[in-house]
Amino acid sequence: MLKEEWAGYLDYKYLKYVLEKKAIKLGFTFSNKAVKTRIKNIELEIPVNKQGEYDLMKQQEIAEEYERLEHIRRQLSESWEEVLGVEIDFQARGKV
Repeated sequence: MLKEEWAGYLDYKYLKYVLEKKAIKLGFTFSNKAVKTRIKNIELEIPVNKQGEYDLMKQQEIAEEYERLEHIRRQLSESWEEVLGVEIDFQARGKV
C-alpha cells in the first residue's frame, strides 16, 4: 500500500505493474523473502507533466493498458490450455 503522503501523486496500480516488470527484467523472484530489501533500491520511471510534477493521469492511463494486456494474456493462456487439452483420434478408413 502507498504511504498517505504519496496519495494523489502516485498510482498504486501503475507502480505495481512497473515494479513487477522491472523486477522480472532484473531477475528477481518474488518467492524470495529478501525481496523487500532488494527491491527498495530499484529505480522506476514515473511520468511527469510539463511542470515537472508526477502525472497521475498518465500513470492511471498506463496502468489501464497494463491491465488490458494482462487480461488478453490470461485469455490467450486459457485458450492455449484448451488447445493443449484437445485429443484427436484418427481412425483408418477403408482398406489398409
